[in-house]
Parts: sequence; structure tokens; C-alpha cells
Amino acid sequence: MINLLETNEITHQQLKALLKERQKKNIHFFLLDVREEEEYNNSRITGVDKLMPTSDFNIEKLKINKETPIIIYCRSGVRSYNAQQILKQKGFNNAINLLGGIMAYQSDIAE
Repeated sequence: MINLLETNEITHQQLKALLKERQKKNIHFFLLDVREEEEYNNSRITGVDKLMPTSDFNIEKLKINKETPIIIYCRSGVRSYNAQQILKQKGFNNAINLLGGIMAYQSDIAE
């Protein structure tokens, strides 16, 4: 399970498993939504730690340790991939993209 936090990308099934383990306090990671506020207000993955739209992406606002694993998601995986690349350039080596974004994430969505 911990090895999933050392990869560049994960699937929605893997994220669900990680969220369950985090709920049990077995692991720690930061879940970042980079969609716009309107998208976030319509639906989001239960357990998201912060909304930071790509239109207002500012790493300083994260206020987390660079070693903390960050799982990033958007609608389809493109914006989160771009955010991942920015984070990695700034030294966040544990930035992980959710493949397929929230569209691939079929359940556990807050409405």
C-alpha cells in the first residue's frame, strides 16, 4: 500500500484503497483537487484536503512539507498532470496524478 505513494500515477481503485487506509490512520497523504470551484461544488471525492484551481495555482498556499505524498486530481487527469509537473519542478517529489481524474472515480463522491 505504501508503495502506491511512491509512484507517479494511480488508478481510481488504488485511490479508494489509499483513502480507506488513511481513514484508519495507517498512512498519510494530501488529496488535492485542481478543478475550478464550480466543478468542486458540484461533486468531489470524499476526503479531499484542499481545492486549488489551476487558474489560481499557488504552491505556497499548500503549506505542506515537500516530502508529504500529494495525490492530485481534476476532471479527466490533464490539469492534474500539469499541476503534478509544476509540483515536481518545485521539489515535491511525491506528487501523484490520479489517472482519468474524477470521471474515472465512480463512487465515494460528495454531492
